[in-house]
Formats: sequence, structure tokens, C-alpha cells
Amino acid sequence: MTRFFLLHSPLVGPTTMKWLAEELRASGNEVKILVIGSTATCRGWQEVVNEVVSQVPAGADGVFVAHSGAGPLLAAVVDRAAVRSSSMVFVDAGIPALETNSPLMPEEYRKELELIAVDGLLPPWSEWFGPDVMASLVPDEMKRELIERELPRVPLNYFSGFVPPVQKWPTNQNGYVLLSVGYLEEAEEA
Repeated sequence: MTRFFLLHSPLVGPTTMKWLAEELRASGNEVKILVIGSTATCRGWQEVVNEVVSQVPAGADGVFVAHSGAGPLLAAVVDRAAVRSSSMVFVDAGIPALETNSPLMPEEYRKELELIAVDGLLPPWSEWFGPDVMASLVPDEMKRELIERELPRVPLNYFSGFVPPVQKWPTNQNGYVLLSVGYLEEAEEA
């Protein structure tokens, strides 16, 4: 049995990890979905890391899995959680840099987001790319509805932060799962 800690992107809710958790449990594994609350994103990425670390039992070990926008934060989470032994898996996710600060959002994309923000808040992620994108990513209408119900309105300023470079990877046993071409560059770097 392996223990898995699943971390969803700050742009979506924990339901995005529900079906993966069910599959892992069905295979006899222990699974904990780490939840990022909307109040944490309002206070910045450091608070997101603090909130996630508080959900990891002291001295835990296991496989930490991050999706999408949670990827750049994963090494900081694993390092700060002071786990005994762990592996990290990035699923269609950004990865933290080794030598320079990593922006949470590339500057050119952040400028595009400024155009859709209202009173400093972004619309739910499902509205960023037009109505057909969510349907193509999550074809099952019931699953899509569950996911869309919990999509937060993240403050635009959340993306103004920079994650410091990884000084030392918490583990040498890491992996990357590429599901879409949108993360091909990150997968190649990993």
C-alpha cells in the first residue's frame, strides 16, 4: 500500500482529484486530497503552501501529486512538510525552477488575465478560454458540473508572486505525467 497526497490547482477545487483518488483507493492505496481554500489564494502562494502543509501529518511519507498550477508549489510543500520519505509527481503542471525565481504566471499571459479581471478578481477558470474548452477537457456533463460548482474566483494579484528556486529537491524519485500539449515544455524540462 502506498500513501498518496493529491494537490489540486488553486484555480479549481478538490473535486478535480476525486476520480483519481477513487482509482488509487480501489487499488488498495491510502489517499488524502489536500484542499486549497479560496481565502489562502487571497493571501498569496505562501499562504497556500502553509494551508497545504498543515494538512500533511507530521513524519508522513508517500507520493505527492500536484496538478496544473499546484506544480510550482509542490517542492515547497514537500520540503516544509518535513516528510520522512516521498516522491513527487507533476500532472500537467508547472514545475519550479532550479536557478531563478519562477513566476506563477508568465508575464504575457498575466496581461491577458488583466483584461478579464473584475474588481481584482478573475472569473472562474472555466470562463477563461470560452465555453467549449471545459466540455472538451471534461466531456462527462455530470463530472463537469461538479467541477464547475467549486471553481473559485482567484485574485489577479495571486499571480504576481514568484516562487523561489528549488535549492534541493526533497526527493530523487519524481515523475511527470503529460496529459495535454499545453504542458509539453514543462514535461520536457522535467
